[in-house]
Amino acid sequence: MKIKKGDIVVRKSYSRDICFKVVDFLNTHENKKLVLLKGIDIRLCADAPIEDLEPVDSQTYLKIRDNDLKNCESQVKFILKKRNLERYQRTSYHLGNKRLLGPAIPVAIKGKKHRII
Repeated sequence: MKIKKGDIVVRKSYSRDICFKVVDFLNTHENKKLVLLKGIDIRLCADAPIEDLEPVDSQTYLKIRDNDLKNCESQVKFILKKRNLERYQRTSYHLGNKRLLGPAIPVAIKGKKHRII
C-alpha cells in the first residue's frame, strides 16, 4: 500500500506505539525518502524513513487509541494512590509540642502490599 499525504501511519521501529498523520515527503542527499509526521493524539513532530512506516486503518487506530487511554487511566490511578499514601505519611497529629504519627494501615499498590507507618 502506498503512503500519501494525510494518511495515518505508525513507526515499526518504535513498536507501533504512536499514530501519526503524514504531513510531507522529503528527499535526503542520499536519495532516501523521509516522511514528516505529526502526532494525532500526542503533540509531537517527527520524521522517519518511508520503509519504517506502516499505514493504519481506522479500526486499528481506534484500538491503539483505546489502549493508550487505558494506560493513561491506570497511570493516573497509580499516581493518585501514591499521592494519598504520601499525604497520609506526612499527616501527623500534634499534641502540644509532641508529634504523634497515625496508626499503620496496609495499602495495596499495583498488587503489592505496603505498610504505611
